Amino acid sequence: MKVTEKTIQPGTLTAIHQLTGGHKGEVFLLENDQSEKLVVKFQNEATVEAVAGSSILKTAGARTPMVRPATRIDISTLLVAVATLKFKFPEVSAAYAAAKEKFKNVLLMEFAEGKTLKKAREQHVDEFLTVLSDPKFQTELGRIVAADTFAGNRDRMFAVTKGRGKEPVGWYHEQNLFLGSDGGAVAIDNAFEPRVFPDTYPWGQYLGGIGVQWGSIASACDTFAKQEAKVLFDKFLDTAAKDHPGRKKDIEAIRKKHKESFIQNFADGARQAMQTLMMRGQGWKQTLTEAGANEEMLRQFRVRKRLLRQFSNDENTDPEEAEQLAKSDDEYRKWVLTKEYKLNEEAAENLLKKGIEEYKKFKKYYVGRTFKKTAIVDFAKSQKKK
Repeated sequence: MKVTEKTIQPGTLTAIHQLTGGHKGEVFLLENDQSEKLVVKFQNEATVEAVAGSSILKTAGARTPMVRPATRIDISTLLVAVATLKFKFPEVSAAYAAAKEKFKNVLLMEFAEGKTLKKAREQHVDEFLTVLSDPKFQTELGRIVAADTFAGNRDRMFAVTKGRGKEPVGWYHEQNLFLGSDGGAVAIDNAFEPRVFPDTYPWGQYLGGIGVQWGSIASACDTFAKQEAKVLFDKFLDTAAKDHPGRKKDIEAIRKKHKESFIQNFADGARQAMQTLMMRGQGWKQTLTEAGANEEMLRQFRVRKRLLRQFSNDENTDPEEAEQLAKSDDEYRKWVLTKEYKLNEEAAENLLKKGIEEYKKFKKYYVGRTFKKTAIVDFAKSQKKK
């Protein structure tokens, strides 16, 4: 049962299980006589959130199961296949059929092998502590958090504040990150919600009533990514100590020995991922449109990406001013030319007067090059030679 198949081929099903924890909607795991597994998720949320969010994670170099919307043929084919299990798994088969009627949308996903953070922390604390101390896991975690920052995913892990002006604290959803069979980090339940909340900048605001946070963009900036890593590491260890009070001494030893390396590796992973995600010329508009993003989503994403660029360029950026600049095409393009390409204001204004096509040509010409104040002159000379 490959998600890449145009029409899913379930074969002969041998088992069905309903998965719980960390999921919107209802989730089922199907297995067939070839030992193949498939996750089927019923939900009311638009499938674009999961598909676009997963695409962003993969671009960032993070690991996440492949996902796609189920077609009508997929849904009908799987419903018939599940019906063959009604005597062996009567309750779960009935729940599957009921979910098909209850929810509007269906996703097909690869099965992620491994344990949730919750299960590892509660039942395999030594493995949990070992993984947290592993540089590979630390770097992968940084990539995942950066990708969530880019996508606007509010429901995995961040540094957050519990009130205006208060210091950030660690927060994480314990069931939508897996420890893979090799000990690495695997993200599930991804989301694409590219909104901007400047009044919560840069950490986001914790909403305890519903257990999520909003608006963090801290991972766009190396300085704040390190602070984010610090409070996340402390949160991981504090929750482990709460579950295993008899292991507090061991846990404190891990904190002392591995905290600095966790912070550095996390920040390195976040920086690498953010640089990759914000690289120009990747065709995000087309990718997100193909995933199902509408015009309003694309507009919000454009503003969010522009805000992230400003923040990554200068950690002291004023959030309200940055948001206003991000919403203005002309002002933002001028910012790009002066701050990223190092043109003086006069050269930037002269280029912008020539129109959007010349602006695009200029950026394309200088991809990967070193930018100097003479860049506009060099560009002009190159055009004359053509």
